[in-house]
Amino acid sequence: MLFLIRATSAIVLLWAVAGCGGDPTVVTTEDGEEVTVSQSGDGVDVTIANDSGGQTRIQASSSGLSLPDEWPDDLETLPGIKVMTTATTPQGLMVSLESPKSSSETIAFHEQKLRDAGWEIQMNMKQPNGGMLNATKGERSVNVVVSTSDETTAINIVLGSK
Repeated sequence: MLFLIRATSAIVLLWAVAGCGGDPTVVTTEDGEEVTVSQSGDGVDVTIANDSGGQTRIQASSSGLSLPDEWPDDLETLPGIKVMTTATTPQGLMVSLESPKSSSETIAFHEQKLRDAGWEIQMNMKQPNGGMLNATKGERSVNVVVSTSDETTAINIVLGSK
């Protein structure tokens, strides 16, 4: 979690540094991580490489992205979603999505698709404007958080190891 907070802070700072596009901006942090930021249109692409060979890639775009190539087949997403942010790390994957459906429809869809794909639901918390699911399958764990505000349903999915 601390890593994602640091990475998000780096994106905000470097997005401002990168300006409106052009050549990638490369910065080395105090921890020795090399951060490369590229901007094109409304999208930003950040790669963080640490000195032990690990790499994290974060992409964001208000016009939408594709799911990461590493996205597993047994983790289905709602048809019609818009991928806003992706993060691929050595520890797992994270995506932020916008759904055309209500929060209750979105939670119900993900719960059913997870069950159908053999995931075991560990937690299912439903609230009027959202909810949260946690499921496990083998050595993997997934968290699905859904919230609705201003008629937009946001979905955050984090996939990692147990």
